Amino acid sequence: METVANLLLQHGYLILFAWVLLDQLGLPIPAEPMVLAAGALAGAGHLNLGVCVVIVVIACLPPNLFWYWLGIHHGNKVLTLLCLIELETDACVNRTTSAFHRYGTVALLFAKFVPGLQTIASPMAGLLGVTPRRFITLSTAGSFIYGVALLFPA
Repeated sequence: METVANLLLQHGYLILFAWVLLDQLGLPIPAEPMVLAAGALAGAGHLNLGVCVVIVVIACLPPNLFWYWLGIHHGNKVLTLLCLIELETDACVNRTTSAFHRYGTVALLFAKFVPGLQTIASPMAGLLGVTPRRFITLSTAGSFIYGVALLFPA
């Protein structure tokens, strides 16, 4: 954690943005430790907490829109590709579909907290025909909730 803190102290907001962006694109680098470290540094006065929240939200939006667009245009192919990472491809698609049927588009508000649902929720929204306005609104709100939950000190 000390290395992460030093990295954030030296390059701060840029590292936070890049790390969250790459995580949201689906790369196997979890953003949570970096966001938590940024929150700790903000609590210590080294970073601005409000700027960190905005950076997390802004870093989430392009990948979410990218996956949403792929869901609209390539549907099940994208979901199958994303679920190949998991051992049970069918269970992955079924679990995500089930979350959307159970909670509707509100699932986008908590998708970032559920492993596997984070990357698959956006293309699923596109596949299920969620309107762009509704998707952007819920995706932004979900990203904000995610950023606030991880950044604000307890």
